Amino acid sequence: LAGGDDATRAGYLRMGVVLAAGMLAAMLVGVAGIGRLRRTAADTAPPHGPGGWRALAASLRDRQFRWLVGAYLAMSTTTHLVLAGVPYYAEYELGRPGLTTVLVAAFVAPALLVTPGWLAVARRIGKQRALLAAQAAFAAGSLVLAVGRPAGLPVLVAAVAVLGVAFAGMQLLPFSMLPDVIRAAGGTERAGTYTGVWTATEATGAALGPYAYALCLAAGGFVASTAGQSVTQSPAALDALRYGFGLLPAAVMVVAVLLQRRYTLDGAARADAAG
Repeated sequence: LAGGDDATRAGYLRMGVVLAAGMLAAMLVGVAGIGRLRRTAADTAPPHGPGGWRALAASLRDRQFRWLVGAYLAMSTTTHLVLAGVPYYAEYELGRPGLTTVLVAAFVAPALLVTPGWLAVARRIGKQRALLAAQAAFAAGSLVLAVGRPAGLPVLVAAVAVLGVAFAGMQLLPFSMLPDVIRAAGGTERAGTYTGVWTATEATGAALGPYAYALCLAAGGFVASTAGQSVTQSPAALDALRYGFGLLPAAVMVVAVLLQRRYTLDGAARADAAG
């Protein structure tokens, strides 16, 4: 605002006032709606179980939930790590910054298209087996990316597309397994605590992924640059960039597989249904 003329500053001020008024109105509507929901819930809901720290401790004592949420933390960390590393991989490993858009599209587009396919697979072989298959596919695609430029651009784009297909399953299946865990734990009175821990886990993974990749770059001696500035990176920095984008996601996804294999609720439910 300081660099503009009076008309520009006045325009920005009016825009800010309008946005502030709109945000305030939306917030007040939300607050009023929540108040009505609370009053309705108080009249119709069954008695609640313990809340606060006792409810949190109870959710973490749930073996099935503990393994599922642990695997989901590893999955969330891995996917956000890959997304954070795409621009670096495109510019320094492939030598073409414009490929960032191509790689992101190769990751996101399959995730939008194949979700119904994962639903069909889960119905046929079970959610647990389908999720393990998605995790294994993500780890395999990450290993291809660790090869880097010698693999060839078409192979690398295809590997990113495999990650996108796996990502779709890793988004759909854990969310569909969470209600199963809540139901097995005793019903909806614990749903708020379970979903709260789940949301916090997702946010934690979103923060850990970029941080883990940044640590890889720092360990390799990567030199940051400003916009429009070109910096020649050392061989160690380029290796760290490539391995952080390929080997590290594969390793973390293996941890997700090991944790997910401890989850047995889906197998028990399928056995009961077959019996």
